[in-house]
Amino acid sequence: MPAILPYVDPDPGSQAKKAVEDAEKHVEWAKKDRESMEATLKIAFGSALRQMGVSEPKEDEGPACNVCLEGYNKEDRHECTLHCGHRSCHKCLTGLPEKLCPICRKEFTNEQIIKLF
Repeated sequence: MPAILPYVDPDPGSQAKKAVEDAEKHVEWAKKDRESMEATLKIAFGSALRQMGVSEPKEDEGPACNVCLEGYNKEDRHECTLHCGHRSCHKCLTGLPEKLCPICRKEFTNEQIIKLF
């Protein structure tokens, strides 16, 4: 009885090339899907903000407070950070009835609010 030899691929890199091509296609699809979801969310949140009577921060206006969505300024909306690293304006942070970070809910005191300028 003749010996059975294992199959040897004449181009051993072909499977690796195919796997890389498949992975690249998947990454492209995921990027397009993410861009589509981001656009949909931006429209939905913008619509919700308008319905609530809140003005959307403009992209060219720079960063805005996470609580009131107003842009930071040097008069009454000083940009501040907490020990957890989340940022909001001084007016909102000092005016919170419960001293909990609006993002992660970690406790803080007024003395722990750090003005960034």
